[in-house]
Amino acid sequence: MAHKPTLLSLAMDLNVSRQTISNAIHHPERLQADTLARIRAELDRQGYAPSRAARQLRNNRAGAFGYRLHPTFDGINGNILDRFLHELVATAQAAGFSVVVFAANSDEDEIAQLQHLHQTGAIDGAILSASSEGDPRPTALATAGLPGASFGRPWAAPASPYAWVDVDGKAGTAAAVTSLRNAHHDRIGWIGWNPEVGVGHDRYLGYKEALGDLIDPDLQRRYPDSTDAGRRAALELAEAGATAVVCASDSLALGAVTSGAFARGNIFGFDDTPVAAAMEMNSVRQPIEDIARTCFQLALSSLEKNIKPTGTLVKASPVIRTSIER
Repeated sequence: MAHKPTLLSLAMDLNVSRQTISNAIHHPERLQADTLARIRAELDRQGYAPSRAARQLRNNRAGAFGYRLHPTFDGINGNILDRFLHELVATAQAAGFSVVVFAANSDEDEIAQLQHLHQTGAIDGAILSASSEGDPRPTALATAGLPGASFGRPWAAPASPYAWVDVDGKAGTAAAVTSLRNAHHDRIGWIGWNPEVGVGHDRYLGYKEALGDLIDPDLQRRYPDSTDAGRRAALELAEAGATAVVCASDSLALGAVTSGAFARGNIFGFDDTPVAAAMEMNSVRQPIEDIARTCFQLALSSLEKNIKPTGTLVKASPVIRTSIER
């Protein structure tokens, strides 16, 4: 049975010092190019992997971030956070980090669990998602000395102590409305959430600005996010004279599609979930994988104490699967 290579065995095989092998792994700039190339080739040949435990002790870091698992509430829109988590874990692994996931009953419970994980040395920082108005988590965690980053901006709050990345939902819905207007629709309805705050309000603002003087309060409906609500709202808007609708979510859009009140191509959802693809629905796509990669890099940067928190908006784009009719 082959022995696992160590710094000492590698040093003996290559007739160099143990420190030279260590430098090749951790401080390659200290070595001559030919020496570094020879050592790296031998590392690859023998399949050497540095001890994670040793690296953690040397850097005084856990090599991990904490992340709260959020429940799927309707079987449709929860897919977004599932995709986010998958890409987050993949990105972290590629960088030699891991993601410690846990469930929490509330924001306060999440804060307490993250603080405990940090105090016990299990994580270096936190990665947040599902931000909301008045979100207490970034300030509470930063005050406790916990670095991190957030998927979601600080809605209606002072500047966040956490760097964040978010989808430009306003631009996404504006682009959907523009697609309909380019097809000569001027009676475009809106099906939004009730209450319409944070993410929902941001998406509504895109609808409002893209319509401009054509906006009509009689062509707007707001209900709790569900397919039944979308179906009801679509029937009401069709009766009010709308010829197309833009929805705050794919759940609402699915209800609008099943209502039969509008041609399928004249309905836009938001999130571009697998349900939207399966039903050949038009939607607005969030680049979730890009967001997860950016969020991890922001979290990684937060470990450096002199990094100033920043906010990043990423573009959301309409996906047209079914032709818009007039």
